Amino acid sequence: MGGTVVLIGSNTGQTLIGDDGATKIKTHVSFMRSTPGVYDALVAFGERLPGRVLNDPAVQRLIRRFDKMGGVIVAVDHGPLLLLAAGVAKGRIMTGWPTIWEDLREGGAFAPAAPVSVDGNMVTVMGPDHIDDVCMLLPRMIERRKAA
Repeated sequence: MGGTVVLIGSNTGQTLIGDDGATKIKTHVSFMRSTPGVYDALVAFGERLPGRVLNDPAVQRLIRRFDKMGGVIVAVDHGPLLLLAAGVAKGRIMTGWPTIWEDLREGGAFAPAAPVSVDGNMVTVMGPDHIDDVCMLLPRMIERRKAA
């Protein structure tokens, strides 16, 4: 199964710099201009998640629309905080980096101490060490969604 990765950021053409200071990538489209129906999955990595992204109404709207249409959502590390901010966490089973478990619980999610949690169309992951598990789940989830 192949696919095309589309990087969504605050601005189209925005340069994002990796933790190593050398890795640079450019976003393809802004949160404001992205259209949820054209993507098979939405993946949110959240290490050192900036507040401006967490509180951006365009980001929250994208997540809510994607969730409403049953799109596959993956949130890694602190990424589940985006789901919480968008209002789609309440009543869901979610994990994330251990320091956010209490935030998830306070937001109405069930937050077990698990490396990976799957709840319907949503996959949440404790951290990057468990990405291989997601890589095994993601293609099957996308195929199930397309078949529905």
